[in-house]
Amino acid sequence: MYAVIFRAARSIGIGVYHCILHGSPHNSRTRVGGSLKNKTVIFGILFSIILSVQQSVYALEAQSVWSEIYLSPLVKSSQKAPTVFMFGGSEGGNQFGKANKQIFLDKGYHVVVIGYFGMKGTPKHLNRIKIDSIHNVIDKYKKYSSVDAERIAILGVSKGGELSLLLGSLYEDITTIVAAVPSYVVFQASNVTLLRDSSWVYHGQEVPFVPYPRLSMATIKGVLSGASNEYLDMHLEALKNTESVAEAKIKIEKSKAAILLISGKYDQVWPSTLMCKEIMKKLNGSSYSNIYEHFEMDTGHYVLDYPKSWEKILLFLDGRFRIDNKV
Repeated sequence: MYAVIFRAARSIGIGVYHCILHGSPHNSRTRVGGSLKNKTVIFGILFSIILSVQQSVYALEAQSVWSEIYLSPLVKSSQKAPTVFMFGGSEGGNQFGKANKQIFLDKGYHVVVIGYFGMKGTPKHLNRIKIDSIHNVIDKYKKYSSVDAERIAILGVSKGGELSLLLGSLYEDITTIVAAVPSYVVFQASNVTLLRDSSWVYHGQEVPFVPYPRLSMATIKGVLSGASNEYLDMHLEALKNTESVAEAKIKIEKSKAAILLISGKYDQVWPSTLMCKEIMKKLNGSSYSNIYEHFEMDTGHYVLDYPKSWEKILLFLDGRFRIDNKV
């Protein structure tokens, strides 16, 4: 019922948004008068109503983590093998891992696909996801007889990249991280609401986060459009909140992991290259004891659509986990 109400409210909101900004969709000559300031106030009120409905949806949901392990056919049953844990982004579900797992299975890696929201039995939205629960899943698989607990890597893309770096900063047993188009801060929960929750919870406490500006054309445009390429301005504006940024920076310098960062120079979702450079600056200025590198690609947000990125990831992992190219 709540989902139906939200869809209806969102549809009405989008229609009003376009009427205010562009005029009636049925009459290109019709314009709603008023200054930009007035329009922003109207947008803000409308935005508040829509997001209040959305808030009531996710607040009713339970918390759990979905996972599944896939064993490489190249590894004998008596052998242990390196294992890659795969985290998708704000799209939710398990499709990122399932769609790309074969890349690793064909090279002798086991794969664990993790769905931390957007699936049956998991939260509907990326909101206050329990970091502890995700780490418990990793711990569980490390005890499997076929998994080499000393050769574990976590691979996350976008919000999953943010999650991977956050896990590395909080748990010393995370020893290898591949973060594709990640953030260097924790951002507000992906289902943008007026209550401004964190994406993550650690030991029962919300992880400090950078909020999205409320009465902002950039935020309203991004949320109401629903298009991933409309979110860059919203994130850039949010990063101007220097106080929140300082509190929400992922303390990656506390990690013990080898780190590979991959960014898209023309990312229109959020400034992944800028943020990866901030991570590199932080690591360069610390006495970080493990290897780390940043692979910048001439692409947009979807860097993993390109074979070159997977070649880089496999080269990085092989260097960490292989001896003479054998498992």
